[in-house]
Amino acid sequence: MRFYANIGRRIKELAIVQAALGMVASIIAGIILLIWHRIGLGIGILLGGPVASVFLSWLIYGFGELVEKVAVIARINAMKFVKEIDDKDFEYTAELESIRNTAVEEIKSKKL
Repeated sequence: MRFYANIGRRIKELAIVQAALGMVASIIAGIILLIWHRIGLGIGILLGGPVASVFLSWLIYGFGELVEKVAVIARINAMKFVKEIDDKDFEYTAELESIRNTAVEEIKSKKL
């Protein structure tokens, strides 16, 4: 499952790549349309394409940022949960012990 590790960072990288490719593609398409004497459409794509690519990349990048932040919050909450269970004096049930061990494993493996 390494493909899904650090998915927030990968989404943010995808946003940067999308912005660059979208801007380059828009400029090339706009120039081609200008050469084909489609002046209005060519200028529209030449000017609007890069702007649209940047705006779309901001949305994708923001989503990646949210995914990263939620992963950090989940990790912190799991650590608090484990600490809270370890600090209290009460009997472990099999289910509680299983939940605690799962949380510890996820923290150690950095899935959270």
